[in-house]
Amino acid sequence: MSISKIQKVTTSKNTGNIWTKLPWEQPFVLPEDKDIIDDVNQNLSPEHRFHLELLPEPYYGNPDAPIILLNANPGYSPCDEKDESQPEFKQALNSLYEKQRLNLLHEKQDYPFCLVNPAFSNTSGGDYWRRHLKELIQKFGDMTVAESVFLIEYYPYHSICAGKMPPIPSQQYSFDLLQKAIKRNATIIIIRKEKEWRKAVPELNEEYKNVWKVNNPRAGTVSIRNLPVDAWQRICNILSQRKE
Repeated sequence: MSISKIQKVTTSKNTGNIWTKLPWEQPFVLPEDKDIIDDVNQNLSPEHRFHLELLPEPYYGNPDAPIILLNANPGYSPCDEKDESQPEFKQALNSLYEKQRLNLLHEKQDYPFCLVNPAFSNTSGGDYWRRHLKELIQKFGDMTVAESVFLIEYYPYHSICAGKMPPIPSQQYSFDLLQKAIKRNATIIIIRKEKEWRKAVPELNEEYKNVWKVNNPRAGTVSIRNLPVDAWQRICNILSQRKE
């Protein structure tokens, strides 16, 4: 699908989706977020500044998926800029850009969590998530994982490091998606920013039983060693049933 066709995508399920307002040219920042993000970028060190030349990644995958991952914010890899001169890499980035735009609109794709798609394994985002979901991918396959896992980033904009940031309007849409997941009893894994997630969405507190945190947020992997035993077993049961 070309960019011009994506621009024309309007469906009823996008009602209330703030990401339909994202500009089509750099800087890629929502009008509602712009003043706060500009102020942040003027006052932070380089490793914490947001890279608005990259598409924001507030979430990936099918929002109705049974497994929800909660993370900090998408990273930034300077090596991507160096590798853009390579034709195969540039082609992968262009294709990924299209998939990311569709993802923002919750449009149906072969790989809902498109970074799990092997075609994007040479991009920094694809490489990262295929490594961090490696055990699940090996056990249940790319497609089952891509269809069953929904990732939500606490902050949608790219930076080298995730520091302490002020709230921005676009976060509320992500919080709403998480609240809907809780209502349908989804399995939730907090990878990073546990304190912030629990504060933003109070339903994540003790009364909700299907939420776990990873053992080591720095590792960030969804693996047998980095999850409580009951959380790992629950995820495996879900994926096993969906693979059949």
